[in-house]
Amino acid sequence: KKQRLLFNKVPMLLCVFKLAVCLAIAVANAQTQLENSGWQLASSHACMSATGFATGFNFNAPYDGEIIGVKLVYTSGGVNNAVTAYQNGYWGSFNAASTLNLMRHDTSGNTVLYPTSSTIGVTIIDEFQSCSNGCFVHNWRSDTYTSVSDEIILMDESSPYLVDESSVFSIQHGEGCCGYTTSDNAGQTCAEVYFYYSPSVCNKSDIATFDWNSLMVSGAAMPEVIEFNMTVSKSDLSLNILAKLTYEGLSSADENGEVYGTTYVLDFEDFDAHADSIALPGTCQNRNGEDFTGAFDTFWRYAVGPDLVGTELFLAYPPPNPVNGAWTVSMSEEDFCNTVVYEGHFSWNDLVAC
Repeated sequence: KKQRLLFNKVPMLLCVFKLAVCLAIAVANAQTQLENSGWQLASSHACMSATGFATGFNFNAPYDGEIIGVKLVYTSGGVNNAVTAYQNGYWGSFNAASTLNLMRHDTSGNTVLYPTSSTIGVTIIDEFQSCSNGCFVHNWRSDTYTSVSDEIILMDESSPYLVDESSVFSIQHGEGCCGYTTSDNAGQTCAEVYFYYSPSVCNKSDIATFDWNSLMVSGAAMPEVIEFNMTVSKSDLSLNILAKLTYEGLSSADENGEVYGTTYVLDFEDFDAHADSIALPGTCQNRNGEDFTGAFDTFWRYAVGPDLVGTELFLAYPPPNPVNGAWTVSMSEEDFCNTVVYEGHFSWNDLVAC
């Protein structure tokens, strides 16, 4: 929905900004709690082949520790599972499931680390009954990414892995790895690979929550606006906004426990939960409608730790890319388990176009 704003005087800009906390109308799945210390580059050039087991691109863990996720950033190439049926994709054939496997190689053999059956947002469609090279995942789908996403994040805090600098890894195409129906396959994809380490930065108890019944009846446990200010630049009539807010996880209501998703809507008018759709943000809001095309329960995942805030996988604090103007979102460096920071910048033309 596009909001229209008309201004006669600059000071009026300071009177139109509204801040609202939006309640998820439906019960969201309980959010997996992640403990992390951030992304670390493991390889700047890892490749997988659709026609065979990829060699020559192995890499080591950047340092000793426990990992709970991997991020792959596409750099070049493309793979195809069936040349005559599908177009190339980065992680698998376009319109087909992904076939990517992240493998660990050691004296006991080759082991698939990601994806797993409990990886966030992933459904494993089928597995290989046998594979001499150790790849067991044939096809899988994501509710967040496609085979042509520029990057993909696979997170599973329920299956942490201890690694050290001598640990060896590779990325593999399932069919190529197992030599399965490769006669009609083609291509190679290369990517940067990052590991997500988890030395207990944020505990579950560190993340704020509240009860909607108590909030509505007595105003108890209202999420705190820690700091909020707006300034106008006289030189170009631009508006700058700073909002430091309580970082909220899941909330509770009606004695159902902490199962309700919670998010912040920053916009130039109030959010009406009865009339407005969380998936159809305004053009100057701290979110973009292109990120909210999936299932409703994917809108309420939240991350524990600074490096996942503002990513497509955790849409309770989504990528802040409005149609007009600019937003940023981050965890506070001083109190990152408890405070989220939004900063906005809008030129005069941005505000007129809201």
